[in-house]
Amino acid sequence: MERLSTKKSPLNRNLIAEELSNAVDLALQYVDRWAESELIHITVHKKTPVLLPIKKGFFTGYYYIKYENDFWSVYSLGKELIRAFTSKHSAIAWCFTMQLNNIKLADEILNCDERLGRILIEIQHYQNSIEKCNDSIKQEILEMRKKNSVEQAKSIKSRLIKNINRAKYLKIPQWKN
Repeated sequence: MERLSTKKSPLNRNLIAEELSNAVDLALQYVDRWAESELIHITVHKKTPVLLPIKKGFFTGYYYIKYENDFWSVYSLGKELIRAFTSKHSAIAWCFTMQLNNIKLADEILNCDERLGRILIEIQHYQNSIEKCNDSIKQEILEMRKKNSVEQAKSIKSRLIKNINRAKYLKIPQWKN
């Protein structure tokens, strides 16, 4: 009597591995969709700010924050760009204050961040101009302008940090079950 082979062919093993991989991928997609819908339910319906790291940034309830091209871009849940910030802390604080409906503080954070961004670009411009300039009088003028801009940047940055700290200690509405 001839013995039958019980060895599985490599073709069957590859097919089973591929089917198993597809099943795992589908399960992961389902869990990701479920987790995102639960987070939206908690943050939107219960109005509780949440900060969660995601692949390339943060999820803060109503908004996604991603680091792109030296800026922190804030996107709506519909993936539309809303604002760009110079710092991660400014972007997060703005998202929280908007979610808690503290528009005045959110506008103050946005205003300080925009002004700081403009002044930092100005400082970089003065630095580049100083390096290229051969005239000592023009260099002195540019140095004074740069020094003035640095002082303005320090003042605005301290004001921005103060507003971010105010945003940290906002009262968050209690959960109502």
